[in-house]
Amino acid sequence: MKVFEAFQEVYISFSSWSSTSKFYFSLFVALVFFLYKTFLTMYTENEKAKQATDLKASEQMSKLMAQMAVYFGGVKDHAAQDRIITSLGEAYPYLNHRVRSKIQMYYANRSDAALRTLQKSVNEAVESLITSNGKQTGIDKILWFNSRIIRPFFPIVVLIAWGIFAVLSLEKYFSLHAGGEQFFFIMTLISGGLSILFATAFLDLLVLDFKTMRRKSLTFWIGMLLFVTAPILTILISGSLSLASLLLQIVAFVIMFLRKS
Repeated sequence: MKVFEAFQEVYISFSSWSSTSKFYFSLFVALVFFLYKTFLTMYTENEKAKQATDLKASEQMSKLMAQMAVYFGGVKDHAAQDRIITSLGEAYPYLNHRVRSKIQMYYANRSDAALRTLQKSVNEAVESLITSNGKQTGIDKILWFNSRIIRPFFPIVVLIAWGIFAVLSLEKYFSLHAGGEQFFFIMTLISGGLSILFATAFLDLLVLDFKTMRRKSLTFWIGMLLFVTAPILTILISGSLSLASLLLQIVAFVIMFLRKS
């Protein structure tokens, strides 16, 4: 009953609005639904493409593993090596950088020792692929639901937030004295905008691929924390520290992406 009464109050309140207010509100709701459907369709198509790629990768890597097993269990001649190299070429686009480097090592000398090392790496890649596409746990199902249903709201919320942020920022900018105040305010906007952008992108990636993100190193997490929280310097202390905030974000970016995570 309380829920019904609450809906009734909302309806009565909405009925009291002017025709113009109703029109703009209806237009806003329609725009949100349109954007949600658009992003949902885009993410669904991306997921289908990813599944097709994973299936192709598993097929190519399974074929490569079979060729290696035949080679070690049979005659180790040049013809057998050529078949392995053909399979390596087909699987190459689907393998990570570490496995690719070992393929280059095998190409250089074609030794059995290099092939054994490569075989182990390929087996690990296949196991990782099977695990990521295997049976889902309770947490995995929740994350899948979030990525499927809730994730399309992320870009919509970001667009609305950026619109409000832009209007308020312009109003604040023109109320400041020309010169130093406006300069530091612009630096604060850039730093804060980058922080918000990275935070929303990080949350999107976390929902999309939680398993990969949780394997990131401590260095990556420290860099991300520094990047997102750097603008707090200007908010809590002084706007003149906006340049220091930007420099701290540059350092955090280097920590995250120019070192192995």
